[in-house]
Amino acid sequence: MSEALFKESYNNREYDRAYRKFDTKKCKTCESKICTLNCPQKCITWDEKNLRLDFIYECCVECGTCAILCNKNAIEWEYPTNGKGVAYFLS
Repeated sequence: MSEALFKESYNNREYDRAYRKFDTKKCKTCESKICTLNCPQKCITWDEKNLRLDFIYECCVECGTCAILCNKNAIEWEYPTNGKGVAYFLS
């Protein structure tokens, strides 16, 4: 699925803005890096060499798993404005 998502193009500049922010100071103190283990799309990886979190916005399905599981509250989450982004509906 990730490969298919990379082929998508986003023409809307509003969607391109970074609406997930990671507090790398808090991430550096996290032992489990649980967000990297539980992202269903594997969008988040820990770069041990540069001591930072790398996030691939294009493959994110906006499920919120990373923010929910982060025990350091290091992830600031904001959905895109004007109804852009992924929308989930209960049926």
